[in-house]
Amino acid sequence: MINSIFSGIGFGMLLAALIGPVFFGLIQTSINRGFKYGVFFALGVAASDITFILLTYFGFSNFFENAAFKKAIGIVGGSFMTVFGLYYLFKPTETNISFANIMQKEASKISIVFKGYIMNTLNPSVLFFWIGIVSVITVRFDEDAFMIFTFFCATIATVLSLDILKSFVANKIKIYFTHKLLNIINKVMGVVLLGVGLNMLIEAFWGKIF
Repeated sequence: MINSIFSGIGFGMLLAALIGPVFFGLIQTSINRGFKYGVFFALGVAASDITFILLTYFGFSNFFENAAFKKAIGIVGGSFMTVFGLYYLFKPTETNISFANIMQKEASKISIVFKGYIMNTLNPSVLFFWIGIVSVITVRFDEDAFMIFTFFCATIATVLSLDILKSFVANKIKIYFTHKLLNIINKVMGVVLLGVGLNMLIEAFWGKIF
């Protein structure tokens, strides 16, 4: 049991260190909306990861690996990422509202959770990443359900804790941010999402170029 816990913590730390659309989404949400909303975004991401783990563990991996499904998720996910990327890339600059007020804008907590869930779910690399991990861990722990459950609990708890820490840090340093820097962050977010989205669409229709 101890081995599965430490393995899960180690893997969770590695997973939380990866830089991608979800990472930028979490930081951008925390800076724009505040720590509370960053936590809700992180909860949405965790819920998405749990969904993938359960579906894969209970035998849906063969369905996920179907070529038609891969293409469909690539088109849907790529379109979603591209639209989000364009939104943040061309989002109008706020100039007439104080920076403090921008930080305090209210938003639906459910919508923020949904944003984190969808952003993580519609990234095919996350789905196929979990398929691989579930397969490896199932073999490693000799299909011991309790050990596997412990591993994934430790993994999700670690990732969620570190994502909350990222949100806390981003929220604390926001007082040093200016309108210009905030807009740069939005543009970076837009470029990252747009790049990921277009790459997904290209792979879905024409396959990998490189």
